[in-house]
Amino acid sequence: MTVVQTTGDPWGVLEYEVKMFDATYKIFFTRSTFTVLPTALQNAVEESAVLHTRNLCEIFLGPHEKDDIRLADLLQGWPHHPRHTNITAMNKKLRRRYPRPLFNQHVMHPTRHRGTQYNYEKELADLYSLIQNIIVELDDEFKSLTGKRFNLQFVGATYQRTVFWA
Repeated sequence: MTVVQTTGDPWGVLEYEVKMFDATYKIFFTRSTFTVLPTALQNAVEESAVLHTRNLCEIFLGPHEKDDIRLADLLQGWPHHPRHTNITAMNKKLRRRYPRPLFNQHVMHPTRHRGTQYNYEKELADLYSLIQNIIVELDDEFKSLTGKRFNLQFVGATYQRTVFWA
């Protein structure tokens, strides 16, 4: 059994979410890797990509509950932090594209809105560069506090949805 260690460190949580975001996108959008996986693992990778995308959007955008990680926890002096203007502009673009109800109702909660399948490829591809830009904006701050970089390995999502009718 894996025990999750809680440290209360918002940068540690963000680092984990960024790593999982990057890793799941790399698998999901590398078709030669993704398509050879059994269907159950394909679904797990896709749902994991949605989960970590959603978590990053929630950190960046809110709305926030009392114990949620928010930008103010990451950037001391927010909203007067020097990165505030750039990140706020990026967040406006992200907010317009983030399909929060879709992610919540189709993946995160067992609602009546769910079906047995859904292809999130377009939504994930649409959000990748917006989230990546915010991560890059936070990277210098992360390095100054931890001595590490986020080191995104995935270069970008491309949307090539193909519909097959049975």
